[in-house]
Amino acid sequence: MTDWTATHAGVSIEVTVRDSETLAVRAAVEGTGDVTLERLLAALRHATSHAELTAHAVEGPFRVEDLVAVEATVDAAEVEVAARWLRRRLSRDTPVTVRAGAPACVDVVFARRGTRPTSQRQEYARVDGKVRVEAFELHVVEHCNLRCTSCCNMSPYMPERTLAVAEVEAMCRTMAQHIEADVFKIMGGEPLLHPQITEVIRAIRGTGISRIVRLFTNGLLLHTMTEEFWQALDELTISNYSSAPVKPAMVAEIQAKARAHDVVLNIKPVAAFSEVMSDARIDSDDEMKRVYDNCWLRHRCMVVRNEKFYMCTRAAYADEFHTRLLHGAHPGDREAARGDGVPIHTPDLGAALLEYLNKAEPLESCRFCHGGAGPLAPHSQLSKADVREGRLRPLRVLGS
Repeated sequence: MTDWTATHAGVSIEVTVRDSETLAVRAAVEGTGDVTLERLLAALRHATSHAELTAHAVEGPFRVEDLVAVEATVDAAEVEVAARWLRRRLSRDTPVTVRAGAPACVDVVFARRGTRPTSQRQEYARVDGKVRVEAFELHVVEHCNLRCTSCCNMSPYMPERTLAVAEVEAMCRTMAQHIEADVFKIMGGEPLLHPQITEVIRAIRGTGISRIVRLFTNGLLLHTMTEEFWQALDELTISNYSSAPVKPAMVAEIQAKARAHDVVLNIKPVAAFSEVMSDARIDSDDEMKRVYDNCWLRHRCMVVRNEKFYMCTRAAYADEFHTRLLHGAHPGDREAARGDGVPIHTPDLGAALLEYLNKAEPLESCRFCHGGAGPLAPHSQLSKADVREGRLRPLRVLGS
């Protein structure tokens, strides 16, 4: 575990390992304006990517959302604009200082995920009647235009399902009474398959469930979106999969659209997926507890599905997992997993959510889950036959 230097898209990077829980990173480049800030932020993400940390024997993860401090240097005419730009893209708990100077650079301190009080909370609490959570999501469609291996939302195996705008709005209004989400995530499936996605975005933002509403997409359908869609957007994250990448020319068009409409854009290159689902049953209660205790997904992937609140997507799709991928091999575990979650019409829902989020015992769904620390595999697509036969991995990977 040593300090290192690197470059990313012309940005110079210096990483200092302070201790097992903090990294100091400096990124610098000649330039001005939003494009330069985008390059600096992308360099920070690159420096703390799984590949970089693994190459230098640093145990992560470290995320931009968990920055302890940010000091930026920009052209004197851009100080106020840069401060606003950065604050829109960083956690509200991260102090940001911007000063005039050259070259453009950022000096930041990362805290390892789970070491900050607002990251992977050891205990949730109600403040003014609401539980603050890192993230909450809805899957506005459950089907997708890709068939990614290890999709933890099981999209390749799901039939077409689209939530009505009124249904989305009603669920958000219900949950907004009881939780305060740092980020609301519009997810799928592929949410751009929703025929009224612009109306969905507007409805969610109108409920006040979160200060930040972020749409996640594979990006392949963004060229079909209207100006009204871009005007309604707040934040956009593109998972740019190596097995189905967005063409560079389209990436440039998307970046231009985002700048024109003041949309916070994050393009994440994804060359590998961490396996979450496991077809091997965890028989040991101690091992299942270890998976649960170390899992970051239960803090970042809270979701309402079928009128139940779940702390993670694995629990939300457990029944389909048992049916379509385990082929009914463990009926007792399937029945037990149906007890996970909290019905959203529970009397005193806030108290029920607080008890559920603070539960010490693992979910029944953890029996067949790697949590957030599953083995990495190169990103790949399932074939139609793989999906039809209910295979967890592509046949060519299984080697049969």
